[in-house]
Amino acid sequence: MTVPIPTPPPSSAVDPLDYSFVFTQRPLLTPEEFIKECEFRGITFFMGELGLAQLEALHRASVLVPFYRIAKDLHEARRVAREEDSSLESVLRRFRIKDRLPDHRAERTLFHPADQPFRPWRTFRRSSETGSVWTCIFLYSPYQLLAIPVLKEHMGCLHLRRHKGQLSDATFRFIEPNVFVLSKQQLTAIHELVPILSVLDPLFLRRIPDRTSVHLRSVSLNDWNHWVQAFDPIAFLQRIGWQPNRLVQEADRLLTIAHGIDPVLARQDVIRLGGYDKVSMLRKDALIAYDYRLAAELLLRLYESLVDVGAATPLSSPQGKYWHPQRERLSTDRKELDQVLTDFGISPYPSLVLALEGDTEMVIMPKIMASLGIPLSPSFIRLFNYGGVGKSFDLLVQYIVTPFLGNAIKGHSNQTLVPIHRPPTRFLLIVDSEGKFKTEQERTKWRKERLGEVYSTLPREYHTDEVKKQLEDLVGIESWDCDHCFEFANFTDQELADALGVPVAKIERLRSEGKFNKKKLEGLWNELREAHYPLSSLDPPTKPDLAERLWPVLEAKINTAQQMGTAQSIPAFRIAEQAWEHAASARRGQVVLFVSEAREVGL
Repeated sequence: MTVPIPTPPPSSAVDPLDYSFVFTQRPLLTPEEFIKECEFRGITFFMGELGLAQLEALHRASVLVPFYRIAKDLHEARRVAREEDSSLESVLRRFRIKDRLPDHRAERTLFHPADQPFRPWRTFRRSSETGSVWTCIFLYSPYQLLAIPVLKEHMGCLHLRRHKGQLSDATFRFIEPNVFVLSKQQLTAIHELVPILSVLDPLFLRRIPDRTSVHLRSVSLNDWNHWVQAFDPIAFLQRIGWQPNRLVQEADRLLTIAHGIDPVLARQDVIRLGGYDKVSMLRKDALIAYDYRLAAELLLRLYESLVDVGAATPLSSPQGKYWHPQRERLSTDRKELDQVLTDFGISPYPSLVLALEGDTEMVIMPKIMASLGIPLSPSFIRLFNYGGVGKSFDLLVQYIVTPFLGNAIKGHSNQTLVPIHRPPTRFLLIVDSEGKFKTEQERTKWRKERLGEVYSTLPREYHTDEVKKQLEDLVGIESWDCDHCFEFANFTDQELADALGVPVAKIERLRSEGKFNKKKLEGLWNELREAHYPLSSLDPPTKPDLAERLWPVLEAKINTAQQMGTAQSIPAFRIAEQAWEHAASARRGQVVLFVSEAREVGL
C-alpha cells in the first residue's frame, strides 16, 4: 500500500540553494563555459563578444535565461579601490564568486533573471580606458543544456544588428519574434525541470550507473551519506507539487526524446555501462541524448526513493521484445556487462587459454607466435604457466570454460536457444608425457573428466546430446612428443649441449633418463665441476636464460622447415598453429547454446 502525497497549492519553483551540496557535482557554468558546452553538442557560436551577444538574444527572447545573476558588491569594490589606490574596474575584474552561493543570497546579491524583466547585458558593464568590466556574473545550470534540441532548430533565425556599423556593440535579434511559439511547451517543461534536477544531481549523480560505487567531487563521503539519509523524498515531492506518477511520465518523455536523437543508439549499452565519468568522450547528438537520459535517470531514482518509503508502487520491468523508454535507462547493476561486451564482440575474456608447463615454454612460445604473426593479445590467446603436471588445476579449467548462460528463448521445432553472455573460452593444456599424462589414454581420460564437470554444472534441462556435443571443443590436451619433454622434443642433444656449454654425452644421458628440469641441471653442474670441466658459469643457466639461447636455433629450424613444407614436424610449431586455430575459430559475439528436447546422456 502506498502513502498518498497531498498536492500543495501553487507556489514558486523550488530553489536549489535550500538544499545541501547543490552544484557540487555539476557546477554552474559562466556564459563562456555554457557556450563551450553548447559547441560540444553541435551548436556553433561566434567567438568572443559576438558569442555572448547571441546568448543575450536567447535571454531577451526568454528562451534561455541565465539561472542566476550574482551582482558584484560595488560598495565593497569602491572601498577596496580606495584602500589600494586602484581603479574600480581593476577591483571588479578580480571579483570571485563566494564558495557558498547561499551567502550571496543572504547578502541579497543573488538574483533570478527569470523573475526579472530583461535588461540589455550592456547595462551590467562599466566602460573604462582599459576596456569594459562586468558588474555582475551570469550563471547557467548544466541542465539548461536540455534546451539544445530546440535551439538547434532556430539558431539560424538570429539576425546580426550592428550599432553605428560597429561589431563591438552588435546585438542579435530573431527574424521572427514568435519563432519559439511551437516549442513553448517543451521549453516550459525544461524550465520546470532544471531546479528539480539541480537538487537531485548531488543525491544520485555519482551513483549512476552503478549503485554500488560513489565517486564524489568536492564533498566528503561522510557528509554526503548524512545528507542522503536525511533527504525526505516525500517532502521534496510535496515541495515541487508533483505526484509520483508524473516523475515516471516525465522520465519516459525524456527517454523517448533521447531515443529519437541518439546517432549511436546501437552502442548505448556500452556508453551506459561506462558511467558518467566517460561522458566527456561523447559529442554532438550522442552527448545531447546522454543529457536527456541522465535527466530521466535522476527522476526515476527519486521515484525509486519514494518506493523505498512506501510512497509509490515499484516500477515493473518492460516486458516483451518491443521498445520501451525504460529499456534505455542509465541505471544498471552491471550484471549485463558481459552480455553487452559479448554482443559487441569486445569482451576481454580470451578465446583460448594456452596452459604451458614451465618457464622455457613461456619464453619460446610467444616468440614462435610472433614470428608466425599470431596475435597474443589477452583477449585472443592468454598463456598460463601451470608449473608442472604435479599441480592440480582442474577447478581452474572448469571456471574458465563453463559457459555463462542467459535466459532461454524458445525457438522452432522444440528447440531452445540459450544466449551465452560471455564468449566461450577454450582451454588447451600442453603437457610433457609423464606422470598422470604419460599415455594418450590417460590424457583422453583427463579431458573427458573436465568436460563432464562442465556439463554437470549446466541446468538439468540442458542435459542433451546436442549440448554435450557443443561443449566438445572447450577442452583440449596435447603433448610435445611421445616420452619427451619440451626441450628434448624440439632440440637435438647437440643443440642443447651447445646452449649449455657441456659435453653432448651428458645430454644424451639426461635424454635417456627423460628429465630436463632444474634439479637435473644442478646435478649435472656439480658433476662437471667436480671433474674440473671448464664451465661457462658457476651455476647452470635458468630456464628463461636457456630459452633465450635456444630461440635462435629453433627460429632457424622453423624457417627452414617452412620452406620445405615440413614445419608440422616441429612440435613447438605444431602446437602454436593448433592454438591459433582453436582461438581463431571461437565465436566472440552473439553466441548461443542450442538445446533440443532433453533426455539423459552418458558422460
